[in-house]
Amino acid sequence: MDLSFSPDVDARICYLIVLVCALLAAYRQVDRRLETFPGSWTESPTWLLYASYALVPVGLFWLLDRTGAINDTSAVAAALVGVGYERILSGKGSPRVPGPLAGFWAPFVTFADSVTARVSRRIAERIFRFDRRLIDEVAADPQRSDALKGLARSLARDVQALDRKIEEIEAKRSTLGDRLTREKQILTLYAEVAQAPRWLELLRDAQVISGATFASYPTDGGVGSRVAVIVLPVAFVLAFLALSGKLIGPIDREYHLWRLDKVNATATDQWRTREALAAYVADPATTAAVSARVAELARGPAMQPGRVDLAL
Repeated sequence: MDLSFSPDVDARICYLIVLVCALLAAYRQVDRRLETFPGSWTESPTWLLYASYALVPVGLFWLLDRTGAINDTSAVAAALVGVGYERILSGKGSPRVPGPLAGFWAPFVTFADSVTARVSRRIAERIFRFDRRLIDEVAADPQRSDALKGLARSLARDVQALDRKIEEIEAKRSTLGDRLTREKQILTLYAEVAQAPRWLELLRDAQVISGATFASYPTDGGVGSRVAVIVLPVAFVLAFLALSGKLIGPIDREYHLWRLDKVNATATDQWRTREALAAYVADPATTAAVSARVAELARGPAMQPGRVDLAL
């Protein structure tokens, strides 16, 4: 893939481009998969899926560079991989992935499907527990029962039809028994309320349910989940910057030594690497550190022939 028109920048910047694009794409992918499940972002498997979607493009970018399909200093290639990794891995886009990777996307989708199913089961269990708790609270308190009935009748499009449903259930009391009759009537009223916008807040404000029951319903509207969606990607980026050597000097030096030996490095990247190493060698702090290390070695045991380890 000819990307000669692309700016040639430090590879760490390109990896950062991939990561930022991947984090945005991962959020879109996961949110699209789980949009029908309330509270999905409060479940730990959701974050596992999010991290998986975010890290796949980074790994793909690394592999494409190692196989020579792209250069890891190409800003355009970084953006293409970060945004279009799904098409690349499925064989529908460029650059082409190496043969062994051609079938990677199918098992990854299978993994994503399994995580989605796990999240849906957990959400279903939480909703079931909420429903059970609501029924128990309303059934045990006549005031809550009256509040639910009044709220449901105020929201019903057809109050007479709602009353008929309640009366039909009441007529079967001899067959159903008192407990089951009561629960079915509560569920009928609850189903009517649940069709209204912001129905959960309506139940709480009408004191049909307690604050604890209200908080137990799975929802993404909480402050904690919103903060997590913002904070965790930022943490990803900050961790990347730290590990890339921008914030840690020794790693930065080792990084440039590794870039010096990189087989498919561009001419611009080789020049950039030489300049960085020359600046490091010319730094007075480096000279002082070398002198101190040499003096330390001179005072210690004799060095092994053919080996010099300054460990700077």
